[in-house]
Amino acid sequence: MSNDLHSVKRRLAPCLLAIDGVTGVGLREGRLAVYLDGPRDAARQQVQVLVGAQAPGTVVEFFESGELRRVN
Repeated sequence: MSNDLHSVKRRLAPCLLAIDGVTGVGLREGRLAVYLDGPRDAARQQVQVLVGAQAPGTVVEFFESGELRRVN
């Protein structure tokens, strides 16, 4: 994966995680991976708008992971 994609993730992750329904952000097979707690059309649209404005050309892939919880 390119360093550019890593910097996009680092830069956008805080904004993406602030979107209701987004539970995680990662990198997967050369794409920005966004994890959702379920089928969230509004969250998908918000993510696409944000990424399109801040990192044009970045491919986003969505995954419905359910709610993520921290394990101690």
